[in-house]
Amino acid sequence: EVVVRARVVGAPTADGAKEGHGAKEGSAAASVSFGVVLDDGDDGRCVVRAVAEGSPNDVALRDAEHTGILIGDEIEEIEGLKAADSKEMVASMMRDAALKKLADEGSPGDADAAGLPMVGVRCRVRRPRSVFCLCCRRLSACARCVAAGRLHWHRHECAPFQALPAASKKAGDTSIIRMILRFKVSLYEHVGEWCKTKEPLLELRALQRNECAVPPQQLAALATLTGVPKDQVTAIIFAIRTNASSIHRNGQKVGCALSILMGYHNHDCRPNANATIDENGNTRIEATRDIAHKEEVCISYVDATQPRAQRQQVLSEHYGFTCRCTRCQEEQRRELKAKMHARRN
Repeated sequence: EVVVRARVVGAPTADGAKEGHGAKEGSAAASVSFGVVLDDGDDGRCVVRAVAEGSPNDVALRDAEHTGILIGDEIEEIEGLKAADSKEMVASMMRDAALKKLADEGSPGDADAAGLPMVGVRCRVRRPRSVFCLCCRRLSACARCVAAGRLHWHRHECAPFQALPAASKKAGDTSIIRMILRFKVSLYEHVGEWCKTKEPLLELRALQRNECAVPPQQLAALATLTGVPKDQVTAIIFAIRTNASSIHRNGQKVGCALSILMGYHNHDCRPNANATIDENGNTRIEATRDIAHKEEVCISYVDATQPRAQRQQVLSEHYGFTCRCTRCQEEQRRELKAKMHARRN
């Protein structure tokens, strides 16, 4: 159960009735605003699509004791009554419940930071384990990240993505465009990073960037679409191609990460450490064996179980170098010996 707060307009303040009006009279003329955008869910339930910035239910303004509504919540009951099937009816039920509570209590019992009166409506919600952005359908966040305001921050990068021409969003993988837009909006002072513990995007400029085979016209098109200068677009793409690492869950690839911590480690096809992303989204470098004093800590940029030829191809195309680690040299010598033996026979 959560409390959905509504800001009251035209009602008595939390400190008492308006001058010249009684509490009941002020309440009768009141209107309420939740700042919550509702949508019709796929399973017939009404779902919270967005929460307006600065509204009574904005996670950024929420105190620790207030368990409020979150993006992705499916509304099942409102003040003990089963929620209607449509967003219009649910909005009407919430508004009526708030006005009824206001009339019964005579005046709001709470106020926001600006001193404006508020009233709370109890709702029972179903909170999914993960939530897709209902606007772009490109980003998913777990319930804990939603509560921390990740989807609330996402609107800054989602809006410019939605404004792009439809043709630019038809491709199956739009991660490059979205990464560039994220870089762009993170530089705005009023936006900043979506998490204080995250590696700042500006620090990614320190990563090595190897030139990759990306057509100049494609770089120019991305710059035009996103409004980011071409030299910055080029730097971002080359940094991604040179340093991005795969994220795996239960043995399956679920995404890629661009991390300074990962990028500062050199590659070895027989690594003594693994780079992983834990359940909290933190980058971890974990030793896979004992590491000697002054021995360099190395990770593998590619799937180390692949044959040497495939590893070399990926490293050359995406990272711009030919690996000459001990394992590659050993395997190359064995391959040469096998070829020589085959010729003799």
